[in-house]
Amino acid sequence: MARVRKCDLVYSSTFVHCVHVDIRNFTATSWRRIIGVVPQDPVLFSGTIAENIAFGNSDATREEIEEAAREANCEFIWGMPDGFDTLSKFLSS
Repeated sequence: MARVRKCDLVYSSTFVHCVHVDIRNFTATSWRRIIGVVPQDPVLFSGTIAENIAFGNSDATREEIEEAAREANCEFIWGMPDGFDTLSKFLSS
């Protein structure tokens, strides 16, 4: 899971500040480091729920995967017949 970063935007009559820096001073690269897009439609890759949660961190332990699910308010996973071992191909409509 990616870390959540907070950017407090402060609007004035002439420009926008982010983290007390005028955003006109950001390069495209530095701006992309502090913003993100969260799509409203979740995407699941083939594999299990656990593998999807651990995507990008092949060393994630089951404990870390479950903690990430808790932090994302995904308690429903524990109620699924195969829990974190549920294959995502069975979740598509």
